[in-house]
Amino acid sequence: MNELTVEAVVRLIGEKLEAAVSQFEESILAVVAKKKGISEKIGTAFLYQQADISCLVTASHVVEHANKFGEIYLLNKAGRYFSLESIEDKSYQARQSSEVDYYVCKVNLNPSISPISCESLAADCVPDPCLVFGFPNSKNKNLLKRVSKRHNLTALRLHLYNANSKEVAVPSFADSRYFGKWHEKIALDVNGSQVNSVSIRGMSGAPCFHIAIQSDDILKKGGSSPSVFLAGVLIEYEKSVVKFLKFSEIQKVIEKAQNKLTRTPKT
Repeated sequence: MNELTVEAVVRLIGEKLEAAVSQFEESILAVVAKKKGISEKIGTAFLYQQADISCLVTASHVVEHANKFGEIYLLNKAGRYFSLESIEDKSYQARQSSEVDYYVCKVNLNPSISPISCESLAADCVPDPCLVFGFPNSKNKNLLKRVSKRHNLTALRLHLYNANSKEVAVPSFADSRYFGKWHEKIALDVNGSQVNSVSIRGMSGAPCFHIAIQSDDILKKGGSSPSVFLAGVLIEYEKSVVKFLKFSEIQKVIEKAQNKLTRTPKT
């Protein structure tokens, strides 16, 4: 049996990543602001389920930018298209922090829409490999044409690796709420074709998944799927380093909201 090349191993790992995350694609949304028939692609968001609460999660700066431009709309790869106002639960005050850069609001969803429901990664250092799924602006310039009957979104799936392993200068994230990952421009478009030059502007707010692939599983075909964890929310990027807010921080925000909703009034 011939030995696998590094490129072949990377490709096989990529296939495992794609298969593991594909189940969540319809819950990941492009954030678009629209005013007087003019639309602008702003960022990415996703739907998440924790206990009995369904939430929309994104970066705070995505919502702030969108609100300045116009009304916020959300759409996914399957062509679903709705306004944030139509799904937001007004009985729950949205949680937002410009400093930490998160936005979380409770939503009421159609039963046909399934939010992401998977474990959060409880780790100080997020291991390899990771995958980010979002919608870059450069590939989604004309999302909401009036004459269009279908919204064709171009998704980008970015494979991320440990920054330290590549000897890349990584910004110091002194705050323990963040982590950074380095990427090799290994990105796939919606058709699975590799794109090496596309900007990831517009990916802010996208979920970062860690897929627990064991070395022995790389060559296996079929069988059980690897475990998938939510590792973080994409906040910003600089050169080849992508910065994330740990998803455990988002969970803390939702847990506080849950406690407030379930707290019984004193008699």
